Amino acid sequence: MRAFWREWRGARPVSDGPTKLERANAGSESTDKARFLQRLRRALLALVGFWLVGGWAAFLLVDVLDVGGAQALLEELEQPLVFFHLFGEARPTEWLQWAALGTSGVLAGLIAGQLSAGERTRVAGAWTLFAFGMVAMLIEDAGNPRHRVAEYAERLAGSTAGTVAELMVMGAVAALPLLAAIWAGWHLLRAAPGRRYLLAGYAVYGIAVLSSATRSLWYERTGAALLGDQLAPFMHGDPPEDRVNFYVLDHLYEESLELVAATLLLVGTIASLERLRTPNL
Repeated sequence: MRAFWREWRGARPVSDGPTKLERANAGSESTDKARFLQRLRRALLALVGFWLVGGWAAFLLVDVLDVGGAQALLEELEQPLVFFHLFGEARPTEWLQWAALGTSGVLAGLIAGQLSAGERTRVAGAWTLFAFGMVAMLIEDAGNPRHRVAEYAERLAGSTAGTVAELMVMGAVAALPLLAAIWAGWHLLRAAPGRRYLLAGYAVYGIAVLSSATRSLWYERTGAALLGDQLAPFMHGDPPEDRVNFYVLDHLYEESLELVAATLLLVGTIASLERLRTPNL
């Protein structure tokens, strides 16, 4: 009887909220997901780094130095140059860019949905804009509308008008993610792991956009200064061999920058999602 009395006095009202064990399990699950996301972004950085180092090494060893007569192995191809097939338009390097931009858009939408459910509407709106910005950048990168607009402007009003038109198109595309950053202030970038990646991604994309918009002014001259006529004998068909030095920078240099930028934006988005998955952050 005495034991029953002690148990009755120590009883607590039943609660609909989660128990301490349930909260501990939820926290452990969230931590496991955060660790997975952390490993994922490290793997992405390593993968892209390996791809770019390997691609540039192949360009130097095969296209430039022709080590072991490797160039002969590509003679049957329409363009027997490694850089053209790895970094050209709609080639593997661009496929990786498209995957990174598309995934960033999906994850940004997921972050926006989670924040909106938690009534953090200001930051949720910023991530929504960021998601639309990633989709716009994917469309621009895959369809190259800026080149078409620049081409029309150049034919109508000269090369300067073409450069200005291209900058305007790229500025409009970049405005969405930039507006997202302004809309949320530093709230969008406050997660320490994500902030540096997102800012670095913006910066590298800015360099790529400026380079692309001014490519007619210095790509061919720079390529010629670095390579001379070394690659011209191997280039035929479309593009013509007299522009091979231009395409070395247009493909190898510019596509490398865009892949780095897209990867940094994806890694920054994953880091921000990782923060949401981690308790007490």
